[in-house]
Amino acid sequence: MSDTTKQSVSLSPKPDNLKRLYRLREACEYLGIGRATMYNYLNAGTLKAFKPDGSRVWRFDKHELDAWIETQKENNSNG
Repeated sequence: MSDTTKQSVSLSPKPDNLKRLYRLREACEYLGIGRATMYNYLNAGTLKAFKPDGSRVWRFDKHELDAWIETQKENNSNG
């Protein structure tokens, strides 16, 4: 008595809440900041990003962005 139901495989893009790596525009939207501010944060080392081998496109790890948000919350609640 085995269940032979087929599982459908979705090839559609991941919803934003499941996406791990964001491009610059997406990271800016996620944090609610502009591109110039994002570049300032990158240059200052406030936020981290990387460019995969051979790519000209910045990638931002969602976990890093979330950690930065938590740091901002803590800094603002202590001030």
